[in-house]
Amino acid sequence: MFGENIANTEPDIGHVEHCLRSAEFVVCNDIFETETTRFAHVVLPAAAWSEDDGTFTNAERRVSRVRKAVEPPGEAKPNWWIFKEIARRMGQEWPSASGQEIWDDEVAPLSPIFSGIRYHRIETDGLQWPVPDENHPGTTIMHKGGKFTCGKGNLTALEWAPPAEVPDAEYPFVLSTGRRLYHYHTRTQTGRCEAQHPARIGNRRYFRGRRRGARYRPGRKNPRGLPPRIGGGGGPDHETGAAWPGLDGLSFPRAAPTG
Repeated sequence: MFGENIANTEPDIGHVEHCLRSAEFVVCNDIFETETTRFAHVVLPAAAWSEDDGTFTNAERRVSRVRKAVEPPGEAKPNWWIFKEIARRMGQEWPSASGQEIWDDEVAPLSPIFSGIRYHRIETDGLQWPVPDENHPGTTIMHKGGKFTCGKGNLTALEWAPPAEVPDAEYPFVLSTGRRLYHYHTRTQTGRCEAQHPARIGNRRYFRGRRRGARYRPGRKNPRGLPPRIGGGGGPDHETGAAWPGLDGLSFPRAAPTG
């Protein structure tokens, strides 16, 4: 498991946890312990983004440099080093020995959209793919003049399937999950910041939109404020006019594991 915390992000966490418990061998590669590493037989300590040289590609298609700022702590190693060592133990010798060598000698030559990108070309502001050759300035706008790589769009028809559950007279609400403003993804990193703890910032886990004629009645056996149909695991609820009427909101990040 590399760079994923599926025991926190997936919609049916109970099913995910069952699958992880049932697996014969689970390996996680991460910078901190997470909900998922609880099920790992081996956790490989990875270096964080600021602890190694490399590249990143953003949603603008811009490939930019990442420069090492600090040394990784303890036994933590860069991801490429971990993968290379696993390959070596399986009888494969991968020649690249740095982020630059991996990009210049492997990624760029094998991927046409990156062919013209080399480390010396992205020292400043980066380049936007596709960059077909080393003289190409990068592509700031895609599909100019209506020219698409594959011609017309490729559309595939799917059979419509109804939702597993819809609002009814007993429970006229729709649940929408999402992240908290103050935390990044599954807060593997940000969840350890005491200043961003929900108790300090006054953040609430559960909100509901006002709905005229609908009466919300939490179950007595559920002390956390969530409706019986949703189940436990939430915090105090509050009603807000900011949400659509009948919309329930629940942020899924839980308290970060400290084990």
